[in-house]
Amino acid sequence: MYPITLKENARVNPRTQIPDHRLLTPNIDPPRFTPQRKEDIHLPESGDSAHAWVWISPWTVAKQPTSDVEGWRFAQRWDVPEREWVDNPASITPISRAGLVAQRTWTRIMNKRPIGQSRVGSFYTAEHDDPRQASSSTSAGNVSSASAGTPQRSHRSSSMGSKLVGLVAGQPSKGK
Repeated sequence: MYPITLKENARVNPRTQIPDHRLLTPNIDPPRFTPQRKEDIHLPESGDSAHAWVWISPWTVAKQPTSDVEGWRFAQRWDVPEREWVDNPASITPISRAGLVAQRTWTRIMNKRPIGQSRVGSFYTAEHDDPRQASSSTSAGNVSSASAGTPQRSHRSSSMGSKLVGLVAGQPSKGK
């Protein structure tokens, strides 16, 4: 299994304390997604005519010890050391009028499978970039509203993707 990760960046809305990518300032803040947008990440060419790369999970927020329930971590500015990122924006004070910054990590896992095989081991092979476009027979869990571009928060149910991310990240999965 090979995880692909990227960072989602946002500024914290001072009134709601919710990360909002629309508050990012061009030429000052990093872009919303780094190193590139989720939509721009594609499976690589296999280089092997008997195998093909497949996604075995949807994009899933990788939770960290210093992240909130939606996976966001907060800091006073982008270049602070790792130990200064916190899980609660109310626990730090903005040092500029631009306010606090927020960041979370998204992970998607790919693997090689023999051509013509629709499963990799016992895992679902997602053919779509957006799990909401997958057929109704597949279960990808609830997608966070941030992936749809809205700053609202929602709670996600446990999904195979989040369990796979936990396994790859070395964190034990909770639940069934």
